[in-house]
Amino acid sequence: KMTLLQKIEQYKEDIEELQSQLNVLNGDSKPLIWSIEFAEIFAEKSGFDIIIGNPPYVRQEDIADPTGYIKEKKCYKNLLTEMVKLDTKELEVPVINISGKSDLYTYFYVRTISLLNTKGIHTFICSNSWLDVEYGVWLQKYLLENCSIELIIDNQAKRSFKSADVNTLISIIHPVKLKNENHLTKFVAFRKPFEEAVYTENMIQIETAERVKSNDTYRMYPITTEELYEEGLERTGNEVNASFRTEYKGDKWGSKYLSSPENLIKLMRSLNFELVRLSSVYESSQRNNLKILDKRDKASSIIKIPYLKSIKKVDKIYTKSCELIDKYETQSNNVKNMIIPDIISNRFISDRLFFLRGGNYAVSDTFFLIRLHPEYDADHVCLLLNSTISLYFIEIVGRKNLGGGLLTFYGYELRMHYFPNPRLVTYTKELIQVYKNISRRAIKSIFEECGIDPESEIPIEDQDPKPLPDRAELDKAVFDVLGLTESERKDVYRGVCRLVWNRSSKARNV
Repeated sequence: KMTLLQKIEQYKEDIEELQSQLNVLNGDSKPLIWSIEFAEIFAEKSGFDIIIGNPPYVRQEDIADPTGYIKEKKCYKNLLTEMVKLDTKELEVPVINISGKSDLYTYFYVRTISLLNTKGIHTFICSNSWLDVEYGVWLQKYLLENCSIELIIDNQAKRSFKSADVNTLISIIHPVKLKNENHLTKFVAFRKPFEEAVYTENMIQIETAERVKSNDTYRMYPITTEELYEEGLERTGNEVNASFRTEYKGDKWGSKYLSSPENLIKLMRSLNFELVRLSSVYESSQRNNLKILDKRDKASSIIKIPYLKSIKKVDKIYTKSCELIDKYETQSNNVKNMIIPDIISNRFISDRLFFLRGGNYAVSDTFFLIRLHPEYDADHVCLLLNSTISLYFIEIVGRKNLGGGLLTFYGYELRMHYFPNPRLVTYTKELIQVYKNISRRAIKSIFEECGIDPESEIPIEDQDPKPLPDRAELDKAVFDVLGLTESERKDVYRGVCRLVWNRSSKARNV
């Protein structure tokens, strides 16, 4: 039985709960029913003509009811999901699957678009993450199937908000699919701060252009809705017989169409079966290779083993365990079950781009560990992953949403990463020796590796790359398989350097 004090406490909680509900019903936090609050707009025009917004940036783990009425975060997120389903249930292709990792602003897109009339315009300035991350796939699919994306605008010269540690974009969207089947979505990357570039003349040129337009102020890349959709479909089959799934798997819109040089976009779209996704060659990936036990096994002794703690502690593709300074304290029984990875991928990337060959040591969770399918040779795969065109795809696939200039790799990026098809390469003794040489020396910054000086008065695009000798030899074998011309080979070197320089220099400008 409850004591008197316990009953009093229970009554207090009940009173607080009832007061909270009363505040929601009668106070400033009462639910906003748009069709009632703006009855004349919905009665006369079936919705708003234009919506302009800057939705909040709230990571999925921090999403909570701002009124405090719904206590559990999970419950509130479930209600957001239901809201999206209700807002899209009458559409030709309603939203069914929504990633639980979605940032709060993605829900704002659907709700606000649903409030527009059929001739309305939707404009947001928000985080650019949805262009390139896994949780953005459902939003991409929704927009492609139900709306018409007019403009996606980025500024590569200057971050929009000093206080927000994210990179932003501006999107302009029609709430319905336009009848024109060849409708163009225009990806615009400004090369100067907006205050120096957004003039009427420039915007009219962008609006009327139907082909790639590039100058000192901006680069505009147009692509049809159909092409955007097709390039997000996952390819299955082999190099002889390809088929396409109907399910949309997403694409790296920001990295491909805003960041990449024009000639490399064309090259990327032309290399069909010469490139494969990393997910097609590995059977598993994980964050660390030691099982962490909550309680120490008294029957097991405590030992220290070599430990790869941070990418700052290594500078080579292949590092022997005896070369690692850091040690990891664990149980001897635990070490018996330690997974030895074939490939190690760094998760936080600056200007040194490389994949590591796995070794017999403990690895921290700042890396991803990859075990390949048995039919693939780990040295062959590691060789190709460290070719410059593969490093270029690190820049394409990696996340650039953080404002500090680091590129981040998560499981989605790892699966999406493209590199040369291992089945198409002949691994001669000479090529293997080149790989051994490059894997045992210190990896330099990508600019040194490719022989490009980003601070030269000569623009990166006009420089003649002078890659390090062993890198040039390794790349030649890969470029030959891909059938790249001499000009395209130089473009790969210039392109990866340009992308790295853009993200690092943008981080220094706010």
